[in-house]
Amino acid sequence: MERQLVAVLAADVVGYSRMMHDDEVGTFEELKVRRLTLFEPNLRSYRGRLVKTMGDGLLVEFGSALDAVNCAIALQEANQVLDASRPAERRLVLRIGISLSDVMRDRDDIYGTGVNIAARLQSIAEPNGVAISGAVLEQVRGKIARDAKARGPQHLKNIADPIDVFDLPTAPGPATDASPAVAGRLRPALPLPDRPSIAVLPLDNLSGDPSQQYFSDGVSEDIITELSRFRSLFVIARNSSFRYRGGDVEIARVGRELGVQYVVEGSIQRSGDRLRATVQLIDVLNGFHMWADRYDYRVDDLFSVQDDITRNIASRVTNRLEQAHIEAAKRRAPLRAYDLWLRGVECHERGTEEGHAEARQFYEAAIKADPAFARPYSGLAELAFLELLFPDWSSKTPREGEAMELAQKAVALDEQEAHGHAILAWAYLESRKFGRARRHLERAAALNPNDADTAMSRAIGLAFLGDARASVEVARQAIRLNPFHPDWYQSDLAVTLCLDRQYDEMQAIFDAIPEIYPHTPAWRAAAYALAGDLPAARAAAERFEHNIRPIWRGRSDAPAAAFGQSFLDHLPLARAEDAAEIAKGLRAAGLLPQP
Repeated sequence: MERQLVAVLAADVVGYSRMMHDDEVGTFEELKVRRLTLFEPNLRSYRGRLVKTMGDGLLVEFGSALDAVNCAIALQEANQVLDASRPAERRLVLRIGISLSDVMRDRDDIYGTGVNIAARLQSIAEPNGVAISGAVLEQVRGKIARDAKARGPQHLKNIADPIDVFDLPTAPGPATDASPAVAGRLRPALPLPDRPSIAVLPLDNLSGDPSQQYFSDGVSEDIITELSRFRSLFVIARNSSFRYRGGDVEIARVGRELGVQYVVEGSIQRSGDRLRATVQLIDVLNGFHMWADRYDYRVDDLFSVQDDITRNIASRVTNRLEQAHIEAAKRRAPLRAYDLWLRGVECHERGTEEGHAEARQFYEAAIKADPAFARPYSGLAELAFLELLFPDWSSKTPREGEAMELAQKAVALDEQEAHGHAILAWAYLESRKFGRARRHLERAAALNPNDADTAMSRAIGLAFLGDARASVEVARQAIRLNPFHPDWYQSDLAVTLCLDRQYDEMQAIFDAIPEIYPHTPAWRAAAYALAGDLPAARAAAERFEHNIRPIWRGRSDAPAAAFGQSFLDHLPLARAEDAAEIAKGLRAAGLLPQP
């Protein structure tokens, strides 16, 4: 047998037998949640190795006594915060003992006096306390922000010589607004919706390879997408929930800032052809861990992981969702195609010319890997539509009908592909087939009612179709779904306000955000002129001309009126009176010739 000097930590739950007698299932489930979400992450953080679990107990070894003590203090303080919102009789109170001694190692287990001493120290530790031996104290003295309290020599059961024992205080610091201890007493900064509301935080990438971040992000986004299909849920958009990536996330703060009652968090580790995911569902208002589980799969079973995660979250939150909703909505594809599509999304979201070029390559490779996978067709359709919109300003000459063909292909392959319907609606708008455009906008919204991007796309579409008042309401709902939205949400809201003749409010929004599109100043010029602010309108017209002239594919000496006419011609406005109103504003701003 191998012998080694190690620090040994033993822990158990006070009164566990009584709790199991009172509520066997609930106690078992809560302890399982604590192990997955509190104990194991802390052990990893302090480089501890879990030797074994024994009912309600843990045995852990550390190469450093300091790591063992810091881990014990962190465990006790975090555990007390979690218990603060639970009834006294249902609290999982821990006792921890730590020894430093020579142990024998046989495969994954350890034996010897050091193990026995740790177990005896744990048995005499105070509830919520840590009892350490004198040998441990000598290693950590002056290195921890705690003053050990001496108990004196203690005769421990089956230990020949008395052991000097010291107690470490572990009471958590004062409760703050961000701590789960007071989460139940706080209301979120945003009012809760009238439906169960949930945010999915990005799963932590534990693969040890930063280049795999796109993969864990993609899985997280898929969970968001699948949850968004349920009308009974209010699901926060990816942009907002991903704002909390990295570091220690204060769940109560997430709930308040996003205005949700439930938060999903976890981690994913991809190694070769194996995948491990750990996910938990937290009730923010009450500080309860409602559910947690761990999944170990081969990577080619990735969709099974997502199915399981989505199914469990949905059943815990609503208890009214039918399994058929999940199975019918799930889109499947071989992992290779899925992997390439995720890489394409990552490039696409950069919003740059180079990013779009790389995204196109990944989307095309995904289609080659699996021609029946709908999502990359939707991605290509969106890229084609962006090139189709205002073609005089694009460095690439778009092929007529490309966006529509690609979107039609996506929808034909998967009628449930909401993004494909949204892009197809815009292709029909560009072709002035307004009835078909409306049908596909409504279909996209029905398929994914909580998708903020789809909602904003529908808002602009409704505005161009002549339903400006409804479009403003839909745009505001999209912003509520995505509280930390990008600037283009505000820009699109301003356009809906312009078409609803709310020029002052539109101007206030445009004044507060950067001009993210080359044609944004044209909207501002028209709206300012219609609001009677001609100096601001003409200044915006000059910025519009400054933006467009360098990328204009016509004559370099073309007058500003040519730019204004191109802008107007490419607006897919269904109502002649809307086009006439915008033309009136452009004319007053100097971007169209006087009649």
